[in-house]
Amino acid sequence: TIAFDTLTTSDSVNTGTEKSIDTSYIFNGVAKVWGQGEGDTVTLTGSFNQSAITDNGTGQFIHNFTNNMNNDDYSGLTTGTSGDHLISSTGTTTTSSCRFDHYSQSNSAVDTGLHCMAILGDLA
Repeated sequence: TIAFDTLTTSDSVNTGTEKSIDTSYIFNGVAKVWGQGEGDTVTLTGSFNQSAITDNGTGQFIHNFTNNMNNDDYSGLTTGTSGDHLISSTGTTTTSSCRFDHYSQSNSAVDTGLHCMAILGDLA
């Protein structure tokens, strides 16, 4: 076990300067899950701590987590692309997955060409 409050690294490749970060930011301030998928084919194209993406119907995507969240009171963020203005919202949240819903400007459910999401909160 190694315990420390600040992590200091050398960024000699990019800037040649030393950088440090408070370890509480790593624990509390970064996305615990993120994913990008092709909404039309429901193909996961990039992710962290995500085991799968599921098409739950028109405009609905369920992201399943590899490691559970501590509770279902986390923040889910989502965006996507479609031919219309897109309205995105967080649907059902559980400790192991989150559903995101997408609607067109006319308030109709719509699948997205590109679907992106992030989860902020505490891991179990």
